[in-house]
Amino acid sequence: MIPFVTASLVCLSCATFTPTSPGKEPTPDELNRLCNLKHDLPEFGGEFSSILANLTTHYWDESGDWRGDFQGDATCFAPMLLYALWKDIGVQALLSMADTTVDHEISLVNRFFIWPVPHMDLVIGFPSLAEAYKATGREHYLNLFILGVNAGSMLATYYPDYLIPFMYDRASVYGALSTMSFKAFELTGNDAYKKRGLAIINQADRECWSEGEGLYSFSRYPDWPQATMMMACVAAYRVTGDKAYLNRCRRIVTSMDGSFWDYERGGYFGHPGATSKALSGNNALAWAYLDLYEATGEKVYIEKARSILTWILSQDLYDNETGIIHHHWNRTSGRDKTFCTGCNFHTLCIIYRLNKISRMGI
Repeated sequence: MIPFVTASLVCLSCATFTPTSPGKEPTPDELNRLCNLKHDLPEFGGEFSSILANLTTHYWDESGDWRGDFQGDATCFAPMLLYALWKDIGVQALLSMADTTVDHEISLVNRFFIWPVPHMDLVIGFPSLAEAYKATGREHYLNLFILGVNAGSMLATYYPDYLIPFMYDRASVYGALSTMSFKAFELTGNDAYKKRGLAIINQADRECWSEGEGLYSFSRYPDWPQATMMMACVAAYRVTGDKAYLNRCRRIVTSMDGSFWDYERGGYFGHPGATSKALSGNNALAWAYLDLYEATGEKVYIEKARSILTWILSQDLYDNETGIIHHHWNRTSGRDKTFCTGCNFHTLCIIYRLNKISRMGI
């Protein structure tokens, strides 16, 4: 069934894709403007500028497939940040790099429609299509995003385990696909996507929620399922006004703090083991907390996001001489040497968003 359905979509996906020209690295003048962003970002601005300069000068690839992206999420988070920066400061190289990165994601999506074998870059990079449409208004980005949401929703309903090798737990799959459905509703106004997002949350509640633990079930990492489902629940609250979704988030926060928060150094344990902490999972939770703050105005959530960033940018993970945030810290062995381009971009997105929210005074 899957090959038949996906093959039937390939004609439309190819017809709506017009590649842009290869992205170019920032010129020395543009790079200087990027480095000076620290003056515009009161919170963590110095670290932001150093990390961004490192990424754009040493890890950019003209194919749009960023070097050093071992987790495959640069395709998602690089365009999110680069489009926002392009709109704010007008560095054209950022628009070009963002477009080229999204074009790389489109090439992965089109390959999936022909031969449906997903992988990390494809799965995690998919939201970049929505970001590209919001930033540029190009309809082919929206068309392909909607096709992917429809295909992903079918997988969530009938083949939920299909994406588990790339997201590890059903709750992570459900949370991501529910959030994408709400994004499709936001972009199109079609109530069917709102209903689909709510239905996927209900499916996650039936299959994955543990009332006793106050967490969604997980087999490997506790952070990803909780963060993705919190994002989905906040999105559900925004479209329904039902505070039960916020209460579910509050229950998760209490459980995560009680079981996994490191009260000595900061950050959440549990990824990949009981005595280790990961950049990717802490990034995801910080993002979910900013969602909660925007939805509730409760300062505890923005403070929790700040606390996570403070730990991420401490010596436990961050090497300020190289402008690199490493990926894991272990209570016994300390910081490892693993580095992921996409997870560094994710942290930059969180810093940028935190500063925007602070300036708005929500």
